[in-house]
Amino acid sequence: MKKLSLLILLFLPVLLLGDVIFDEVYSDIEDPVEIVFAMDTSGSMYGSIVGVRDNVLAFASGLSDSGISCRFGAVTFGDGTNVWDFDTMASGYTMTSSAIEFQARVAGIGASGGGDGPETSLDAMFDGATLYDWSPDTQRVMVMYTDAPFHYLGDGTPWSHVTLDETIDELLEREVILYTITRSYVDSINLIYAAMAETTGGINFLLPYSRRGITTETWAEVFATIKNDITERQQANNLHGLEVNIRGLADVELVSIEIADLEPGLLYGPNMIDLSGPEFIGLDSIQITWVFNDPNNLGITSTSYRVLLNTSARTFEKPGFLEFPVKITDNIQFPAALALTAYPNPFNSAVAISAPASAVIEIFDLNGRSVAKLPGGEQIWTPEPTEGSGVYLVRAVSPDGTCSDTKRVVYLK
Repeated sequence: MKKLSLLILLFLPVLLLGDVIFDEVYSDIEDPVEIVFAMDTSGSMYGSIVGVRDNVLAFASGLSDSGISCRFGAVTFGDGTNVWDFDTMASGYTMTSSAIEFQARVAGIGASGGGDGPETSLDAMFDGATLYDWSPDTQRVMVMYTDAPFHYLGDGTPWSHVTLDETIDELLEREVILYTITRSYVDSINLIYAAMAETTGGINFLLPYSRRGITTETWAEVFATIKNDITERQQANNLHGLEVNIRGLADVELVSIEIADLEPGLLYGPNMIDLSGPEFIGLDSIQITWVFNDPNNLGITSTSYRVLLNTSARTFEKPGFLEFPVKITDNIQFPAALALTAYPNPFNSAVAISAPASAVIEIFDLNGRSVAKLPGGEQIWTPEPTEGSGVYLVRAVSPDGTCSDTKRVVYLK
């Protein structure tokens, strides 16, 4: 079951149509963001630790102001790794939802050593991806910064337990978007770090301090760019639910219910749902849910629609507008996700997609643009030649729009 971290409710005036009563409930469906910092704590990195400490609260507050909740974790590394655990009573390694707690812990770490060549950045990324208690249905982010090359399994030292390929595979398998903030004096290492970030859909930055007179970005600018990137991804998956509760149906012979006049392209699943089946006979009340997407954050507040309840005798019409926000409540359950797979991932020519035969498959780029629509079942998606390399979202939606699942796939030309 997908748990909503926020449900925004708007109860329009109850509409009486004979003995039939309409209630409507609107929900914003938000995927929280979980962020793990992989931090090089060798001596040369002290300025970067200060940069994280001084900017992480503003970063978290900016995401919160955008309606996005966060959890934080960290792995420090040098010639080894240390995964931070914010709940030692729980099994495994637990993140924290408190940016203040995270900042205080960052402020308490020092930086020492360094100058001895490669560090265990690959191990830190691998451990962060595999050991933390990532929640389902979240946007997963890792921010790794270092000024050194990396140790790897087989490099002739005992420091590393993973290879480069194993680290990338784990990041992709767990759908972790990597941001690398680096500056090694070995150009090929910089390119590898950058390629790792881009493969997962992230960004590479130069370290926000300068040696040799090189002008680089500040930590505030780095955080602002990552925040904007996260926010754009949230908007590309900006879901709203409309639940219609209809009461007083015991003596009504139902035919169908539909949502009409909605702007094309916003609705997942069919606009009309058949209510004539035996499972609806004799019911006094029903609940129908539609799911909308506003990928370009256009604002559905101005989108008018009509809910039409069709019976054997007449059609009950309820016009309205979608408006947010009003009231927040927690612990609301959303319908279970569909089983959706996409393989291989990443891919360089075509990807095989599997979803229930009754589902509708749609593929979006990270700007929320729909690039393909496919029927359910076993399908092959071959991107058009005009589509660029990068991350795409593959979504399967049930016929009634109440169940969905989304996978990120990476297209490498």
